[in-house]
Amino acid sequence: MGFLDPLYSSGVFLALKTGELAADAITSALDAGDTSAARLGAWEPMVRDGYGRMRELVCAFTRASASPSSSSGIRIIRITSSRC
Repeated sequence: MGFLDPLYSSGVFLALKTGELAADAITSALDAGDTSAARLGAWEPMVRDGYGRMRELVCAFTRASASPSSSSGIRIIRITSSRC
């Protein structure tokens, strides 16, 4: 479900946020006395949406390219992935 992006550390962010959302779901289920799969899994669509949004953001950054200044000598490499 997830991906790792070493440039922006999005994998770390997503792992931490997913853990936080899972903990919230567990706490809510225990407080309500309902630990059914439906109750505990209700947060999954939100997580999938978040992963999709983060992936779009990372893909937008990695697809972006800039033209180097002729006087700077800096070469900018466009990074693309077939998955983006």
